[in-house]
Amino acid sequence: RSNGLNIGLANEAVTFADFAGSVRFEEEGLQASAALAHYDPAKGTLHLSGSDAGGGPRVADAEIEIAADAIDVTLDGHRMAAKGGIKTILKSSGRKLPGLLQQGEAANVNADALDYAESAGRAVYSGNATLWQGETAIRADVLTLDQSKADLLASGAARSNIVLDAGVSIGRAAEIRYEDAVRTITYGSTPAAPAQLSGPPGDLRAGRIEVILGKTASKTERLEAYTGVNVRLDTRVATGDRLTYNPEGDRYTMTGMPTVPVKVVEECRETTGRTVTFFKTGERIIVDGNEEARTESKRGPTCTPAPR
Repeated sequence: RSNGLNIGLANEAVTFADFAGSVRFEEEGLQASAALAHYDPAKGTLHLSGSDAGGGPRVADAEIEIAADAIDVTLDGHRMAAKGGIKTILKSSGRKLPGLLQQGEAANVNADALDYAESAGRAVYSGNATLWQGETAIRADVLTLDQSKADLLASGAARSNIVLDAGVSIGRAAEIRYEDAVRTITYGSTPAAPAQLSGPPGDLRAGRIEVILGKTASKTERLEAYTGVNVRLDTRVATGDRLTYNPEGDRYTMTGMPTVPVKVVEECRETTGRTVTFFKTGERIIVDGNEEARTESKRGPTCTPAPR
């Protein structure tokens, strides 16, 4: 329906239909609106553009609501390509949201461009892409959502603000990936910039950081960090090749390389070893030395505290 209609004909067949003014389009499971709509019967496409008293281009189906400056809809399979000022609502009705979000609650995604395939449950947002639900937010150059698997990939200057059971975790990485099958958030790096994660476990930097979630979205089961690991806990700084953090007991276990041991520096005390286990609170440190690396714990009368 619209205020005006211009139809093109060839041998009594409709070649196009241009609708103008408060356009409303409906078919089973899909609603669309705009100031202007161009319909191509041969391609089965609908191009929406322009704003008027009825609003700008909008499309909605059972899974998503899209508002943008322009939207192209392929009616077969509900494929949608949108550009400019994109605002979407993911409804979480039939398909899953990424598993690190709360299921049954809507999520919002904004971006400059969107390619969405309803039949595959896949949405690719590009250009200043931001996903948020409550206090949880993920930003990146490109956000890819796979609602058939409940997976998410944020690539290019990726940043996250994720609410977990112990508190808010803030991350920065070249890419942030969530895989629902293994309930894991992975922060990946580049040679020039390590992955960073700050939150209840401390301020952490490494080549790769993995947060393994429990059965519920906000429960942290453990954390793993690999390659060039640096973790700061208040006045304590620890470096090594690998870290395993267990929230049960706030236990940190770090291992080094054969030629580079783990080092833990806390104010005026330095502890080194091939494997070092320490705890978030308390003085207890467990050092397991072997022939490959020297084990040493030293404390001097005069020293310089670790830089903050």
